Amino acid sequence: MHSRPALILSLIYVSAWSLGCTTGTKLPIGIITEDAAFDNDIFLFEGHMNLIHEIRLGEFDPSPGREILIVCGDGYRILTTRGKLLHQVGFSYNKLWNAHSIWGGRALDLDQDGRLEFVGVLNPQGRTVVFDWEGKPIRDVYSTTYADLVVLNATGDQRDKFMINQWQRLAVYGANPSEDKTVYKGVAMNVQPLGNNAKGQPLIGFDTPEVPWHIVIIDGRGAQIHRWAVPWDSFTFSPMPNADGQASRLVFSDGDHLVVTDLSGKPLRRYKAPFARMFAHFHAATVNGPDGGGYLLVVANGTGKNHVHMVYLFHPDGELIFQWRGWDNGGPLLILEAPQRNYPTFLVGGRNEIRRFSPRPNMPPSHPTSDLSPTQQAEAGRSATGVRNDTPKPSSQVEAPGRD
Repeated sequence: MHSRPALILSLIYVSAWSLGCTTGTKLPIGIITEDAAFDNDIFLFEGHMNLIHEIRLGEFDPSPGREILIVCGDGYRILTTRGKLLHQVGFSYNKLWNAHSIWGGRALDLDQDGRLEFVGVLNPQGRTVVFDWEGKPIRDVYSTTYADLVVLNATGDQRDKFMINQWQRLAVYGANPSEDKTVYKGVAMNVQPLGNNAKGQPLIGFDTPEVPWHIVIIDGRGAQIHRWAVPWDSFTFSPMPNADGQASRLVFSDGDHLVVTDLSGKPLRRYKAPFARMFAHFHAATVNGPDGGGYLLVVANGTGKNHVHMVYLFHPDGELIFQWRGWDNGGPLLILEAPQRNYPTFLVGGRNEIRRFSPRPNMPPSHPTSDLSPTQQAEAGRSATGVRNDTPKPSSQVEAPGRD
């Protein structure tokens, strides 16, 4: 039991491709640290889904109540919040492509007709394909194998678009070829969406191959917003959503630590995270816990031949309170239930499955407030990013009515 309050739940669901296979490090399986307790079970399993690329909560069919949208390798599915299947569509592939699964699949609305389209990369064919609601291909463009694919969500009367990293350039594509354009020329790696700025312009971040490696952030027109050298040993970076859903922070690995910065590179917080050096591509979200807000949930993916995933849970002072290792790949994250005074229930996508993590009933705060010094109490009133815990709760944490 810890002696400090106001937990940061930094749940880092780290997924790397076969962690330890390339590093020689052997990891324990299952729970490694458990000062905060979660049960987990299989929310969905289908042996032919392949990787789960996106999990989203929203209104996806005419019936009232929210549903869960899942975009995976073989198509998409719509489920109730309890996991009952409502709708399922498989993607139809051109016979010439000789493909059966997509990489990096995302949902978007290219033509603003209120019905989603889906985009993904075919490997090793090197094509990026757009599928309609029925799963039929309606557009395809050349792309490199395992290309970075980013969806640029529209604001106002604009249309959604998608960006492909073509290695020597970043190109934006729309519903029609007339909307296509190159916005950046040069080698870019690890291209990431960072939401929209105050003017509604999408922000995109990527890193460069120079030494020392640099982070570059541009807007949707290609104008450079930030460029800075990374001062620590890190493989890659990932966006971390703000309370309003925009990515105003970035997450890096630095050895067996995680580092959170703002977009300009200013370090905000550092966390001790065993085995973090083996993982990358972190997904992050702030959530609540037993003693209030300020918890941080992060998902990370590894690369190469590493095929495992990890869950970390941190206190606001950076102390690790929960760590769990799973099997095979993992990645996309969805906060399913976010009570005011407990840990969230959340979903993590993997290969052919989605796993549900649920807090055990009547869990007390792991850090009793009575043992705090005045300095610790002041620090406990802030989240990992230095923002007070009375910051308005993001809409993604508001528990909306769901369908059974």
